[in-house]
Amino acid sequence: LTGQSDIPLSSVGHDQAKFVARRLQKENFTHAISSDLSRAKETAEAIMKHNTASKCQLNFDERLRERVRTE
Repeated sequence: LTGQSDIPLSSVGHDQAKFVARRLQKENFTHAISSDLSRAKETAEAIMKHNTASKCQLNFDERLRERVRTE
């Protein structure tokens, strides 16, 4: 867990993003919204780049960031 630190994807994360992008390439999304943190953006961008069924725009929202523990 990296919380709200803006850490880019690791090489493993890039491989995982490519894998999930291939798995979701034919899914028809009506909306595509991601956290604005770079690791989430990179994953969402990979998914939407390879998706052939959706015409929706990818949007980013800081409200989708991981929650920070306050304990």
